[in-house]
Amino acid sequence: EVFFMNPPASRRAAILAAAILTIAAIAAVATDSDPETPDVDKEWSATCREACGRLAGALQAELMKAMREDGPEAALAVCNEIAPAVADSLSRELGLRVGRTSLRTRNPANAPDAWERPVLEDFARRVDDGVAPGDLEYAELAVRPGGARVFRYMKGIGTSGLCLRCHGARIEEGLAARLRELYPEDAAVGFAAGDLRGAFTVSLPLPE
Repeated sequence: EVFFMNPPASRRAAILAAAILTIAAIAAVATDSDPETPDVDKEWSATCREACGRLAGALQAELMKAMREDGPEAALAVCNEIAPAVADSLSRELGLRVGRTSLRTRNPANAPDAWERPVLEDFARRVDDGVAPGDLEYAELAVRPGGARVFRYMKGIGTSGLCLRCHGARIEEGLAARLRELYPEDAAVGFAAGDLRGAFTVSLPLPE
């Protein structure tokens, strides 16, 4: 069940000040107990959650297959080549944009934009307070310059044991060398199980 965070005024102001989008309207974000929450918001969030779940499932399946058959270096090819293709295919199928981002990225192409960064920072603070990364969600309805509406959604990603082979504090030297070759700006190391690895991020264009 989706729960939307309704941040305090100071938090909302920080997000708006950082946003690269010109936000002209923000939808009411509330729990299902709010009688004024329109049903359509639940439909949008369900679509975004489906995109995140399908992307997570597809990537996990590919990673586990590669690890089982050819070892961790083969898993790097999944992240380097297959993951972007899977995200692009899913985005076209569902009519949205889905991907992953983090405060500590491996691929600079996944760096957070000015809207995503403060959400990730808030997620990190909440994980420090004991919230499980996978329980974190945030959504806003924004209006782009020109009037186009977009529903933006993020869901936290935790660090599992499988992640630690390539993202942990101790990485095998051969694998570490390959990582340096593929990702010379790699900052996605030193994680421990249960850490906030990053977040799925979705932009869902809405009809006018």
